[in-house]
Amino acid sequence: MSKTPPPNNTRRFSAHSPLLLGGLSVALAAILVITVAFIANERALTLASGTTSAGSEQTQAAEEPSARSSALDSLVHDFVSEYPQSAVVIVDLGDASTAEANGDVPFTSASLYKLFVAYDVLSEVDAGEYTLDDWMPEVETTIGDCLDVMITYSDNDCGAALGTMVDWATLDQRLANEGYSQTILNNYDEFFDLDGDKITTANDVTLLLSRLVAGELLSPQSSELFLTLLSEQTLNYALPTGLDDSLSFAHKTGLLDEVSHDAGIVSAPAGTFIVVLLTDGWDDAADESPALFTEFGERFSALIRDWA
Repeated sequence: MSKTPPPNNTRRFSAHSPLLLGGLSVALAAILVITVAFIANERALTLASGTTSAGSEQTQAAEEPSARSSALDSLVHDFVSEYPQSAVVIVDLGDASTAEANGDVPFTSASLYKLFVAYDVLSEVDAGEYTLDDWMPEVETTIGDCLDVMITYSDNDCGAALGTMVDWATLDQRLANEGYSQTILNNYDEFFDLDGDKITTANDVTLLLSRLVAGELLSPQSSELFLTLLSEQTLNYALPTGLDDSLSFAHKTGLLDEVSHDAGIVSAPAGTFIVVLLTDGWDDAADESPALFTEFGERFSALIRDWA
């Protein structure tokens, strides 16, 4: 589990922070690129469906998404057949196709729960219940700064404090209502002692990230902030170790002794992808799991390298 960074690593992350504004512009550019890709794809699909007698170029364009989808599907299922205690979901945002294996299998969430907490906190900010500058006395920092270190450093104190602030039971109900049907984060008994683990699935994490990228999760400003925090991730021991240098990965990790996860948004010359990999069954995941993530990252990179 990640430790809280020393005070000189803690950044002030308010609604008026120059760092935030700079990060937002980068994230906004990413959203604009994704939006343009969606629009271009919709136009291509419309043209393809309306011109059944078109020449070979249109026919080839119509077939390409299917070929990409089949290749991703093979990658995912081959990998999970070799590593059955894993779950993989890849969404190709170019054609909205999804490849998944074990996507509905519940896993201990580890720090992936912080994605859902960040979503709920930012939803409450959008609703006017809180501001990023509100002070949190229990962790002696602001909501904005706590969100920052919770995502970028996987700070556990801020994860617990923010989850308690929005109320774990209320958060679980909200997630259930919004379709995250197998995510349970309220693992506390009536005395607020831990009772079991926080649970999620690869499909639920994918749904959250897909809605974030599509702009369906939060206000534009909060979406940009969330994407910025993911892009500034400091814990890059998992999937990034196998991804090509030409790819960028805005993501969140989760690590306990027995589980290791990585989930995020890959931006590549070939397009934009949601990639989620959850793993279980380790004795010492910090030591044992990185090689598996490197292998998957290398396979994924090799597959999409010639798609640009």
